[in-house]
Amino acid sequence: CMFNFEGTDLVKINEQGKLMVAGELDYEMNSVITFTVQAEDAAGNSSEAVEVTLNIIDVNEDDSGSLAWLSLLATPFAFLRRRRK
Repeated sequence: CMFNFEGTDLVKINEQGKLMVAGELDYEMNSVITFTVQAEDAAGNSSEAVEVTLNIIDVNEDDSGSLAWLSLLATPFAFLRRRRK
């Protein structure tokens, strides 16, 4: 089976029909990706073209919170250390 694919270069469909990421998905650039897919068998018979819409989920890429969590985790240990003196 072969797949005709149009509308974006961020995703592709492999020979097994699985959707594969082919580019960098960035919510800030494209929160929705729309494309059309049409299947074709070895005899040349084609399915109807189908429109597919992918909704990209936003991921917080800010790592500044990591230091805050580390300091929150270390606070009880610092308190216990001061208390023993």
